[in-house]
Amino acid sequence: LDEIVGRGELLSARATPLGAEDGRAVRVDVTGLLAKSQQAVAEAAASSGRSPADVPRSSRQRRNDRPERGGGTLDDRLLADALRVIDGEANGGSADQGAAADHGAAGEHDLPHVRLRYRVTNRERSLGSRLAGELARRHGDVGLPDGCIEVEFDGVAGQSFGAFNLPGTTLTLTGETQDYVGKSMAGGVIAIRPRAGDDAVKGSVIAGNTLLYGATGGSLFAAGSVGERVCVRNSGASAVVEGCGDHGCEYMTGGVVVVIGKTGRNFAAGMSGGVAYVLDESGSFERRLNTAMVAATRLAPATGASAGGAGGTGGGRADAADDGRVLHALLERHVELTGSQRAAALLADWRATKAKFWRVAPVAGELPVSDLPVGDLSIGDLAVGNQRAVEGGDVDAVVER
Repeated sequence: LDEIVGRGELLSARATPLGAEDGRAVRVDVTGLLAKSQQAVAEAAASSGRSPADVPRSSRQRRNDRPERGGGTLDDRLLADALRVIDGEANGGSADQGAAADHGAAGEHDLPHVRLRYRVTNRERSLGSRLAGELARRHGDVGLPDGCIEVEFDGVAGQSFGAFNLPGTTLTLTGETQDYVGKSMAGGVIAIRPRAGDDAVKGSVIAGNTLLYGATGGSLFAAGSVGERVCVRNSGASAVVEGCGDHGCEYMTGGVVVVIGKTGRNFAAGMSGGVAYVLDESGSFERRLNTAMVAATRLAPATGASAGGAGGTGGGRADAADDGRVLHALLERHVELTGSQRAAALLADWRATKAKFWRVAPVAGELPVSDLPVGDLSIGDLAVGNQRAVEGGDVDAVVER
């Protein structure tokens, strides 16, 4: 391999007649890339007085090394900034770690109200995980009441953004992120929205693979398409995404997932719990669904009628009205948190939109949608907004980085 690394002159572009292969392949023009590689070698040879064959063709150095601990990562700073507010240091108070550990029974007036903002790059991985760990140490998996901690990020986040997130913490990213968003998330909210202008491109990818892997609670709203295996092994979180790759909802045991875009193949493989609502504008979803354990039925249109579908039995369902309410409320929340133009357009023509959705749920042991966990909220909460949010109170501090 060392003999061919960097040997751009050995490569040539293969002429492919239009339509002979996947259209994406024939639109890639690599001639400029190859020319620049050869030109770089020639310039290096001329400047060094060596022959082109003796010019090094690669540069090897450590890359993407994780910064040292002790305040070197954004996750460290996020934890320190949040604890300064939670423990009272932002207002000149002294932090009493012993008292803080028993803070779970405190009244509303004693609750923190943290607002933080940061720029982020994909160098930063597992953002929010250290804060989640400290909150879990103090309060267990119940976390804090909704609205206590809100953190905004701008940029491109690295792997495992929002991993282990707990109730009471809302992470909002303007930009995009990589794989494993919300891994093992237990509560709270993660919202990912595009930068201004990016949302005009329908189907743009905004997050990577394996979102909400093993999540037990909370909500994810992503105003763009995501990669493969979204909500794999999800057991209680809710999610709204605008398209997904292969194996969506794989091995899912609980929670609610809404997909308002194209899906990949093998959707719902091994899905034994929860429910998914999938928008099918092209009529192709039935071919992408794995029906080994689930059935798909069309949502009842506004008249109350219901149609059968892939693996479905047809006929009306007793909780069909709840399906419509849950779906509508999640899309409203999606618009509220991400500004999604896609979801807003669907809500604007709700009668026609609703009839284009499939409801995917396990054939055996299916729970009524009214009994399913929907993130941290009940269906009643979804219908009127987040009822658990802490109302009133002053913002303790805003820390900007």
